[in-house]
Amino acid sequence: MIKVDALGMACPKPVIETKKAIASLTKPDTVEVWVDNPTAVENVKGLAEDNGYKASSEKVADKQYKVTIDVNVIKNNNSLIIFRIIIYNN
Repeated sequence: MIKVDALGMACPKPVIETKKAIASLTKPDTVEVWVDNPTAVENVKGLAEDNGYKASSEKVADKQYKVTIDVNVIKNNNSLIIFRIIIYNN
């Protein structure tokens, strides 16, 4: 399992760090991403789902969320990893 500590990072940094973690895998594995806001949760889950990976999330504490990504297929280094960023304005 790879853990990505993206607590305190502004978007799109959590997505970028997650993308790097997924790209570093050499075999199917799990990537666990820690973020501190619901927008980052949706963006990280979107990255995973857009690339065909299963993702789940849970709120662990106030301003602390865990996103778990099951990377069951390793794409070669020439493959494009797609990501999307959702920005919510309140």
